[in-house]
Amino acid sequence: MPTFTATHYSFTPSAWSISSTPNWCLDSVGTGVFGKVTMIGWGGDGTTSTGYSTRWIRPTTAGTGAKTSVFVGWNQPNYTVPAFTCTASYGTSQPIVGVVGGAAASAELWAQNWNVQGGVGIIVHPLANPWWVATGVLQGALECQNVSGVDANLSSYSVSWEE
Repeated sequence: MPTFTATHYSFTPSAWSISSTPNWCLDSVGTGVFGKVTMIGWGGDGTTSTGYSTRWIRPTTAGTGAKTSVFVGWNQPNYTVPAFTCTASYGTSQPIVGVVGGAAASAELWAQNWNVQGGVGIIVHPLANPWWVATGVLQGALECQNVSGVDANLSSYSVSWEE
């Protein structure tokens, strides 16, 4: 199975709202697209201590409109075009994540509080328990979004997947 990685580098996350712009949204846009997230990452490049809170969530409503893509790198030379898209924003409406006022979402997969001053993390999913994504199941998407932390161009977020 081909694998891909996308990283949204050094940008300013949106201020929190139930439908704010995601750090990234992995979206199964085709018919019969099926894959699994194998790794997520986050990191900061701040010079002062600032607390961030980031969540990885299954959206409850899909984003609509033209997509602004996050650059995707491929790991096999024969598979250079993924079936999924990794999106930084949608032209009409952003995915809604079902979280109100920072409360935990029923669809929340992982939450992490961290510090943008050199804070970094990576989670490699175990083979027996990846995050599955499929067209037509829920919204066919996973999203990374900040609940707090919006310093200018100080954080990056990545996702690796297999399809």
